Amino acid sequence: LYSPTFDPSSPAVNLLAFDDDSGSNGQFRFTLSLQSNTNYILVVTTYGSNVIGDINVLVSGLTGATVTPVSTNSSTTTRK
Repeated sequence: LYSPTFDPSSPAVNLLAFDDDSGSNGQFRFTLSLQSNTNYILVVTTYGSNVIGDINVLVSGLTGATVTPVSTNSSTTTRK
């Protein structure tokens, strides 16, 4: 989870929290207190390369939340 921005070339910058399997069935889970009127960016990746598919994200709070899906097309270069 990032705020206020995410730069894939510098993934440690603006990093607020990360998790890979503290939820059930090896899923990620966050329990955080977030500030209102603040943009947060959730970045979701897979362990393996070339793995694609649908995901579900549940967001809840005392006063609600606005979630805007953002999808980017990017290419990854793997060096051997």
